[in-house]
Amino acid sequence: LPQDWVNYVFRPVTGVSKYKETTAAASATGTLFELPYGKLKGAVGVEVRQSEIDDTPALDSQIGNLFNLTTSTPTRGKDKVVDTFAELDIPLLANLPGVHELTMNVSGRWSDYDSYGKGSTYKVGALWSPVKWLTLRGTQGTSFRAPALYEQFLGATSGFAASSGDPCNSWDAPSNIGSTRSNNCASEGLPAGFAVGSGNNQSITVINSGGAAAGLKAETSDNVTVGLVIQPSLGAGMGDLSLAVDYFDIRVDNGVARAGTSAILSRCYDSPTFRAGGGFCRLVNPRNPVTNALTVNDSFVNLSSDLVRGMDYTMRYTNNVGPGRLRLNATVTEYKVQASRLFAEDPLDHVNGTIGSPKLTGNLDVYYDYKGWRGYYGLDWVGKMDSYAYLEEDPATSIYLFKTPDYYTHTVSIGYRADKWSVTAGVRNITDKAPPSISSGFYNRVGNAPLYSGYDYVGRTVFVNASKTF
Repeated sequence: LPQDWVNYVFRPVTGVSKYKETTAAASATGTLFELPYGKLKGAVGVEVRQSEIDDTPALDSQIGNLFNLTTSTPTRGKDKVVDTFAELDIPLLANLPGVHELTMNVSGRWSDYDSYGKGSTYKVGALWSPVKWLTLRGTQGTSFRAPALYEQFLGATSGFAASSGDPCNSWDAPSNIGSTRSNNCASEGLPAGFAVGSGNNQSITVINSGGAAAGLKAETSDNVTVGLVIQPSLGAGMGDLSLAVDYFDIRVDNGVARAGTSAILSRCYDSPTFRAGGGFCRLVNPRNPVTNALTVNDSFVNLSSDLVRGMDYTMRYTNNVGPGRLRLNATVTEYKVQASRLFAEDPLDHVNGTIGSPKLTGNLDVYYDYKGWRGYYGLDWVGKMDSYAYLEEDPATSIYLFKTPDYYTHTVSIGYRADKWSVTAGVRNITDKAPPSISSGFYNRVGNAPLYSGYDYVGRTVFVNASKTF
């Protein structure tokens, strides 16, 4: 190709993203007064956070000047929140027969967001030690996640879906006449024989955008944890050992998500109230009066529910070894349930143990401290995953690979900390372990590996961190 033509057509296209956050906080903690079995301690505080995003695509992207790519507009917006919080630590009983310690903790937070309004959360917890080496604990509370700036203010990005996805294809076929969908299509004045290839059916324009204008709210959750801690006495010189088992049950509602073009159209055109009833039809623009083309606004909305239940197993051990001190932390999480649904009336989709949702994960951290030096070894483990049954595939005859083995990575480092400076050097993923491969066609992938946060896609990495205080 002529070089001047190449230079004109192939150009760097660079967008610029800026994020700014300003915070201010004040808090006070201390003893409020003495109770019969200890000090009543409290904390109060207020925090103000203001954040702003400005993501500006290249001009060629904004004006639709990129071959085979759609347009994108700037993502710009800001949000501000004022948080007020308080917490009490209440000693109820202590040093009595059957009650070495009994305490309660209560806390609450009130938040006022410019973007979606006010919300509050709470947590109530209790701790009971019948004897010094055994502790039972439990908490119940709520939480919420405010929509991210990206989810609120994502600039409209256009795309296209095939005309075969139009819910009114063959609306006047004898088998469809009289159905809710057929009646809704007829109300739009669509011609008889409207179908793919008929000449009057157009591709569907899809606009992805933020949900602030549509009244996007925060995700909310309810959570319960119950557990016990055992701290046996090992004797002189044997170190300190702590073993803990905790059960957790977390449910998230009003999850921030996009419904998807197909789900929006089917739920709109299958609705008895159709466009008069709002619902998902508010995300579907009136058809083009000339071409009958559809435009769908797949913005972020409050939809999904997520349910997670499982067990955390934790071990901590410390002891003086040689001239320094050894510390081990090991944690294993066993998921009993991992399930979600996009719409309230949908059944839960159980995915525990499938690709992207392992039943077992764990890590081990080993530290050795000597004067200002610290050595570290870390092991991260992701359990095996299998999606054959979930995808209704027989592994004995399937031509697809939808199973992954256990995955381990190792990290080592050595560091030194002085009064006003520190330095740490080490290697992540020492063995250069690559993520396992799966077949394409169902899961998002990075290369041939499943897209999962527990996998290392970079490989062996040498790092040096240094800090200095003044």
